[in-house]
Amino acid sequence: KNGKEIYEGDIIQVVPNGNEPREIFEVYFDEAIGCFRKKVIGKNPSIGYESPLAPTRNNKIIGNIYENPDLLK
Repeated sequence: KNGKEIYEGDIIQVVPNGNEPREIFEVYFDEAIGCFRKKVIGKNPSIGYESPLAPTRNNKIIGNIYENPDLLK
């Protein structure tokens, strides 16, 4: 994304088109299906969701889980 590689443990924000809310996700590798996925953070895990990580201009890297643990809240 913008010349920057996305890694497992990165925290990304999906910049919406229109009036959609800005969601914050953690990137992880799903070994069961062999692809990178993103899971929503900052919400009750029971209502969170996961989806494949597709290359898109709407993903913005805002940190990672190691250097920015406060973003996981």
